[in-house]
Amino acid sequence: RGFAFVEMGSHEAASQAVSQFDGYALHGRPIVVSFQEEGRSGGGAPRGGTVSNGPATPTNKLFVRNVSRSLGEAQLGELFAQAG
Repeated sequence: RGFAFVEMGSHEAASQAVSQFDGYALHGRPIVVSFQEEGRSGGGAPRGGTVSNGPATPTNKLFVRNVSRSLGEAQLGELFAQAG
């Protein structure tokens, strides 16, 4: 199972992409689309032991899980372009 990061043109387009593609069957797999957590660029637990409970800054970056490894970057870009 692979994953990808997708950056949309705006927060509104990113919200549309989450609504439209979360659970979408792509290459026979239901993909999981969610907003990328700000300040986190990879896996693992946060460092430093502090967690902010303040309001999240709107982001246009998405994290896509369960992506087929045979899917190319261009194909994924074309799919998400449909949301804006």
